[in-house]
Amino acid sequence: MLEQTIWEALDDPGGPGDLRAWEGGGFREQRWAACSSEARRRAAGLRALGVERGTVVGCVLTNTFDVGASLVGVWFAGGTVASLPVPSRGSQLAAYGALLASLCEQGGCQLLLVEERFRDAIEDVCPAVRVVSYESLASDAELAPDPPGPDQIAFIQFSSGSTGTPRGCALTTRAIESQMKMIAAHLDVDAASDRVVSWLPLSHDMGLFGCFLVSWALGVELTLGSPERFLVSPKTWMQDCVDRRATITAGPGFGLALALRAARRSLPSGHVPLRAWILGSDRIDWDTLTSAIGAFDELGIGESAFMPAYGLAEATLAVTMTPLGAPIKLFEADRGALFRGDLERPESSTSAATLVGCGKPLPGVEVRIAGDSPVGEICVRSPCGATAYVGDPEKTAETFVGGELRTGDLGAMVDGELYVIGRDDDMLSIGGRNVHAGEIEALIGRETGAKSGSCALVDLIDGGQTRLVAMIEPEEGFDELSRLARRIERVVANAAAARIDECVFVPRRTLPKTPSGKIQRFRCRELLTSDETEPIARVHS
Repeated sequence: MLEQTIWEALDDPGGPGDLRAWEGGGFREQRWAACSSEARRRAAGLRALGVERGTVVGCVLTNTFDVGASLVGVWFAGGTVASLPVPSRGSQLAAYGALLASLCEQGGCQLLLVEERFRDAIEDVCPAVRVVSYESLASDAELAPDPPGPDQIAFIQFSSGSTGTPRGCALTTRAIESQMKMIAAHLDVDAASDRVVSWLPLSHDMGLFGCFLVSWALGVELTLGSPERFLVSPKTWMQDCVDRRATITAGPGFGLALALRAARRSLPSGHVPLRAWILGSDRIDWDTLTSAIGAFDELGIGESAFMPAYGLAEATLAVTMTPLGAPIKLFEADRGALFRGDLERPESSTSAATLVGCGKPLPGVEVRIAGDSPVGEICVRSPCGATAYVGDPEKTAETFVGGELRTGDLGAMVDGELYVIGRDDDMLSIGGRNVHAGEIEALIGRETGAKSGSCALVDLIDGGQTRLVAMIEPEEGFDELSRLARRIERVVANAAAARIDECVFVPRRTLPKTPSGKIQRFRCRELLTSDETEPIARVHS
């Protein structure tokens, strides 16, 4: 349990654990108490640069010791951390620099912190703000913590948005502290016996609050990989869990799909006493989850360990979560009815969509579905909620209404359980029919053999007409693209009575995604209408 204030806990973590962070070709280990001391030294270096109460410091948060210590150092110096997005897949350096410059201006950043290896490049494309490396902040002196007050803005989350330019969610100290206490209590975290494994980026709320800061504050052992290492070699997630005998881990749905593919090729030997595997960030695919339950059973990971959850940056992190050891709830819905906004039982197995329950609201959190239909926008009231979007009063007024957060996500509540369907923005209207892109993309993956997360449906306006285009990253060596295109067309026609106008095959790692694996559909449209990437092939229907 987290009984101190968050700042007291980060300054003096009471547990016996330590941090093991992946740097270069191996793990670097350091006690949490030493991390706290290093944060105080970084705070002294930041104070010498003029950081004090109210100073906003932009941070590109990668997964290293220097970054972690400097992040907490900003708070100890009294500053506000503005977490800026790491480069997304498919982004160009000039465009990324322009985005950082724009977000620094929007957030009022007086300083931009990056790793030394990136400093020169970022400085060249982002000249409007002072760029400083994390590594240069070390000081011989230590600064006594003077952190933001309970109702001051401590953190601005500029996430890599799935639907457009990132917006900065402003979180107070009180909101962050409330969330971390909720997570620690819900998971019944015990510093003496728990061991956390994570590869999630510190630039993302699940990785930062759910894994890194909770572990630091409670003194729990944390093995921190990196998203780059995981994406290159997904088997490292389970290998780390086996090596460290992990009890808690977390990740998005796309990460589970990658880990499952790796396990089918080679499963590490050993036993994992995992009691909590939190799954969140995007809609959870039941076929992937049930396959993972079977595959990881050999490691001693049972179904009761898997904990589907729902959250978003505007709520600091978690909104709902499956209880520890509780069975996963499912709802069989008719796919066509879902597209119409209704929740009905399917007439046949071919029209069935299996929705995975994401648990009930955490204590103090209220969830409702807007409108009169069973399926609608998920609305949230939470003590952990953001107060506004920094520098965007119009979107603030649209999203934070009367103390309630309009999430932009679609879902349904059944017997108090939340079932997430996808983003409202992912509902495409084609020829008068609604097509939920996420549902159809999951179907394409299951029924055509395409890799999970390797297909994106995009609607394009062409000559006043809407065209439906599928962007696909084919498997390496896949040379029957026309046949794959025909299969994709049949899946979409059967599931949504919609017609694919074109299948565009692109190189691997081309589809732009957020760090949590969500397709950036707006960036897909940009790629299709520009010459940023050269397709492997185009197949017209």
